Amino acid sequence: SRANERLVASGPGPKRIVFIGDSRIAMWSELPRIPGAQMINRGRGGDTTAQVLARLDRDAIALNPQIVVLQVGINDLKAIGVLSERAAEIQASCRENIKHMVGDLELHGIHVVVLTIFPVGRVELVRRAIWSRDIDNAVVTANTSLRELSSSLTTVIDGDLVFAVNGRMNPKYANGALHLNEAGYAALSETVL
Repeated sequence: SRANERLVASGPGPKRIVFIGDSRIAMWSELPRIPGAQMINRGRGGDTTAQVLARLDRDAIALNPQIVVLQVGINDLKAIGVLSERAAEIQASCRENIKHMVGDLELHGIHVVVLTIFPVGRVELVRRAIWSRDIDNAVVTANTSLRELSSSLTTVIDGDLVFAVNGRMNPKYANGALHLNEAGYAALSETVL
């Protein structure tokens, strides 16, 4: 994209922090403010881990960031509701793609902040026909794996500590089943800083 080309052409300037992932990143309109840092949002609604992995070089690594904040995975796992026979494969692919992203970023000396997959809120009527408790269980399993990614270059922020109430998204932070509202993003910004 032209925005990426301009950032690459400007070279390393202020500290760059790239936020990359699915709609949960894309909808984060008020990114945390860090003096002297350039915040770049590269979230894209509907992206799976495979799609974010495919654009990681272009939308994150090529921008020469010092830090990348990553939130992705729910779009993979929600497919379990209609592809229950492939649940194990979907979960494994999700975990491996995220591990691959973290490994690529670390290889470039980029500090990674991995946000665990946020808990699911109250499932709306329109989603109930294709929703399964297996999705909720897959989020728990994926997050257990994500917590193990901590290293000298990777920090894992556990969204459950911020958002979960009895295993579900706290309603005061929820915008439907899958997204955060303004209060949720404010709480997330405070946590990421």
